[in-house]
Amino acid sequence: MAGFGKESKKRKNLKNIKETFDDSFKSFLYKKAVNYHLKGDLDQAVQYYEKFIEQGFSDNKVFLNYGMINHQMSNLDKAESLYLKSIDLFSDNPIAYFNLGNIYTDKNQMRNAINNFKKAINFKNDYFDAYLNLGNCYINIGEFKEASIILKKAIYINPVSEIAFSNLGDVLKSLGKLEEAEAMMRKSIDINPTYENAYYGLSVILRLLNRKDEAKFYNKMFLKLRPWSIIGSYNINHFF
Repeated sequence: MAGFGKESKKRKNLKNIKETFDDSFKSFLYKKAVNYHLKGDLDQAVQYYEKFIEQGFSDNKVFLNYGMINHQMSNLDKAESLYLKSIDLFSDNPIAYFNLGNIYTDKNQMRNAINNFKKAINFKNDYFDAYLNLGNCYINIGEFKEASIILKKAIYINPVSEIAFSNLGDVLKSLGKLEEAEAMMRKSIDINPTYENAYYGLSVILRLLNRKDEAKFYNKMFLKLRPWSIIGSYNINHFF
């Protein structure tokens, strides 16, 4: 029986040594991957993220970071899989749901995108970018009333976002609320006088309000900011 005790202790020691080695190797691979990722050396980062996963290690941050690289490289299916693995390990991370929502947006799966942006907001109720992207999803599927509600919440969180005001202006235009839409576009321009989308949007709204001279002025302002625009040039030649 004494010999059995020694063998058991030996196996336990060997197990502890292996676990210590595994933890050290896991930490080494993780640090290498993240360092290369932060430096922008994505090829090297990919190699270390892959080695980390091949070793059977799991870490929600690794799956999240590696998913971001694949998303950046337009490997949407792989990025989706990695984000889902990250969520399996840490289901309360709003960034993972936000990134997954962006994947589904890129795949034109708007309902899936909406569900994931909502989950991101559930875990971070002041998540401005999630509100903004959620509003855009509702715009893409033509649910303008819901989009207006979401974009107003985005503006409440960030009242100096020219993008949110401009997007809300477009939504209000689609709802036939032209005076309110005009006010949103002007607010967008006040915040950022170089935001070209707001100038174009305002020119369209003013044309619908039959204020053609003002519409022409803002269309010209749009063309100054984006002189290569085909639609801006078309408007000048056909509507003014």
